[in-house]
Amino acid sequence: MSSLSRERLGERLDELLARIRQLLDAHTTNGWLDERIEATAFVARREGVHG
Repeated sequence: MSSLSRERLGERLDELLARIRQLLDAHTTNGWLDERIEATAFVARREGVHG
């Protein structure tokens, strides 16, 4: 993302990347990061409308 570019963050980008790596390493198992995603859908149709 351009908001994380070296032009915007300068030397702080290296600090940010190191911190992200620390956080990822703390929450991974054998190099894998599990992410739980939840979704909800509402499906409806009108009576008498055919399509």
